[in-house]
Amino acid sequence: RGSPGMVGPPGEAGPAASFSPQAMMMMFRQPGGGQKGYQGDAPAKDDVLEITKLIQSMAEPKGTKEAPARTCKHLAEAYPELTDGEYWIDPNLGNSKDAILVNCKITSGHTCIIPKPETVRRSNLYREVQGHTWLSEMNAGSMLTYKMDKVQLNFLQLLSEEATQQITLGCYNNVAYYNSDNSTSDYAVRFLTSDDRELSPHGSSKFTYSTISDSCQTQNEWGEAVFEITSRRSGRLPIKDFATYVSGEMSQEFELGIGEVCFH
Repeated sequence: RGSPGMVGPPGEAGPAASFSPQAMMMMFRQPGGGQKGYQGDAPAKDDVLEITKLIQSMAEPKGTKEAPARTCKHLAEAYPELTDGEYWIDPNLGNSKDAILVNCKITSGHTCIIPKPETVRRSNLYREVQGHTWLSEMNAGSMLTYKMDKVQLNFLQLLSEEATQQITLGCYNNVAYYNSDNSTSDYAVRFLTSDDRELSPHGSSKFTYSTISDSCQTQNEWGEAVFEITSRRSGRLPIKDFATYVSGEMSQEFELGIGEVCFH
């Protein structure tokens, strides 16, 4: 037996892959058309059309309701020339009917979900015993909500490496972070994360927040404080509850501005 000969020239290129409905129908066509016991091609055609739309959306995401991207990062990679703005995404890659409208920061690839509502205001705060009171425990109070269902949020969290959110507090006789009268941050606001962690100025650095500004220092005057929460554990955001210290000694009011939550 002799040694192998030289490798021959490459053959002609085969037909290019096609994701058209007709091509997909040939791949998934049901056998036995017209035979007793089969229902023809109608059910298979519906399935194939749905699969075709999903594959085309994955290959060419346009950020529309019909062709959503999985995240803003994927949209930015496909179309870097797009401008920042509102686009549709579908993190779980299911039917586009459950796609979500979000703010996309194309230049950075951030996916930002929108709070609903964006502001919450409470006045005449009172409790029998002084201490922190959660928004969800106040009269007509509730958890903070956002324009994204739980399933889609879970997928977006899994697809992200970091999340950040800013919250603005308009305060009237409320301590935001630092109490100048007592030289302490014991009365500072607290936040409850999506994974049920309580954030405060004390304790581990993993469970605290940053204070960007704080003018809530003067009694009987409105002030404002801005907080930022950033975590490498993307499942920690968004913030779902907020607590302020209620003294019961004077009239207290606040207005909470809930910022969008940006995932990357």
